[in-house]
This record gives sequence, structure tokens and C-alpha cells, in this order.
Amino acid sequence: MWLKWISDGLVVFFLSMLPVTELRGSLPYALGVLKMPLVPAFLWSIAGNIAPVAFLLILLNPVFQFLFKHFSFIEKHAKKYFEKLHHKHSVKFNELGAVFLTIFVAVPLPGTGAWTGALLAYLFNIPFWLAFGSISLGVLGAGIIVAFFSESLMWLF
Repeated sequence: MWLKWISDGLVVFFLSMLPVTELRGSLPYALGVLKMPLVPAFLWSIAGNIAPVAFLLILLNPVFQFLFKHFSFIEKHAKKYFEKLHHKHSVKFNELGAVFLTIFVAVPLPGTGAWTGALLAYLFNIPFWLAFGSISLGVLGAGIIVAFFSESLMWLF
């Protein structure tokens, strides 16, 4: 019994770490396919979705620096894009960046999860702890929304 709970939990944890599925796929999978209770499914999904955020926030800068150093065409185009992005949106983002990041990650749509949130935090130079906290709150919000809709749909069917 315990072994099944732990193995199912680890499946949900690792499924929610993936950039494609994240929590939006792992939580319905845990509730619908694995028939996990709501609280453990929610906790495993939240933990798995937040787990890669710290690594992403730490590693994005070195990865981009490596790419810029070794691939001049990437540097040329990406730096131009980054400068345009900063010039156009930096004032608005500096005023409400953490709130925007939280809301962006909390919206349970494709492409608005923790991985994209970490990339946005890098692009707008949001400090590590502010970005990590904002993304974590967004993941929690997305988890609540996805859990509500998953449970509602399972109740209907």
C-alpha cells in the first residue's frame, strides 16, 4: 500500500517537472488515471513543478552566456531582441513584475507555467528570491485552479 502511494507520487512528481506537462498535466493524471486522493496529488504536483525553478533561475544566465560566447549569430539576434524587449517593457515590468509573473504562471494555459516564468524572470532581470517566490505562488494558484476543474469534471462524469 505505502509502496504504491510513494511510486505513484514519484510518477506525479517527475511528470510535473517536465516543461510540457508541468502541473497542468500531472494533477489531472494523478486524480483521473492513478486515482490518487486530492491532497497527496496536489502536494506531489506542486513540489514537482516548483523543483526545477531554482535550477532554471540559476542556470539560465550561464547557458545564455555560453551560447553568446560560442555562437555569434545567436548573440547578434538574441541581444537585439533582449534590448528591444527591455526598452519596450522594462518600466511596466519593474513596477509590477512580481505580480505579473505570479499571475502569468497561475494561468493554467499551455506555455504559461513555471519554466516560461523562469525564462521571463531571466529576461527581465528579476532577482532570484523574488522570482522564485513569485513563480512558486503562481504554481500554487495554478494548482488550485487545475485541482478545482479536475475535481469538477470527475464529479460530473
